[in-house]
Amino acid sequence: MKNVTGYDLPKLLCGSWGRLAALTEVTLKVLPRAPERVTLCWRGLADEPAFALMRAALRAPCDVAAAAHLPGEATMLRLDGVGPSIAARRDYLGAALAAYGPPEALDDAAPLWARVQGGAGLTTEAPLWRLSLPPRAALGAIAPLLAAGGAWLADWAGGLIWLAPEGHEALIREAADAAGGHATLMRAPAEIRARIPALHPQAPGVEALSRRVRRGFDPMGIFETNRFLDEADAD
Repeated sequence: MKNVTGYDLPKLLCGSWGRLAALTEVTLKVLPRAPERVTLCWRGLADEPAFALMRAALRAPCDVAAAAHLPGEATMLRLDGVGPSIAARRDYLGAALAAYGPPEALDDAAPLWARVQGGAGLTTEAPLWRLSLPPRAALGAIAPLLAAGGAWLADWAGGLIWLAPEGHEALIREAADAAGGHATLMRAPAEIRARIPALHPQAPGVEALSRRVRRGFDPMGIFETNRFLDEADAD
């Protein structure tokens, strides 16, 4: 870490969708996989208690590696590390979360976690949305969107919602804005993608700043693709 006197390149390039520069060489820092992994699973918790459980688990000094909720099915916490450390953290969580009942300990929960990744467990043909929301506001934000039916699941202790509603496309971004988050359209028929942009529209001030940064990196507009709303009237 050091003070930055110019552009903070890693932060700007991450998530820039190739609009700032071309990467010719990348150095990655990797960590070894944890030698052991255990998933604590509560079956059949209602949504509100499940979200409360996940928030409480992340506040505990237990280094929870992942927390997810499959509605009506399972609420999961994953612990990574060495055996004695996992055992101690598992005991602590069991006591701290006793009000939710005893969890089932799964040594191999890979199929459950695979359903969470990328919303893979939502096999419906409905459009797929990725909502980043404050966990406390997530349930209230998606409840009206599911009034007509649909499916969802939660990752990041409720901060990431994978949502496949049946309708209400025009209201999803309004709900995300009201909750203090944003929504990305990940999968949809061509008719919906033609009228709804994939990325959440930026606030006017952020959009203007983004345009100035792009002009600083790319004054000739070489990396402009015309795939984004804010490129149509770019200087």
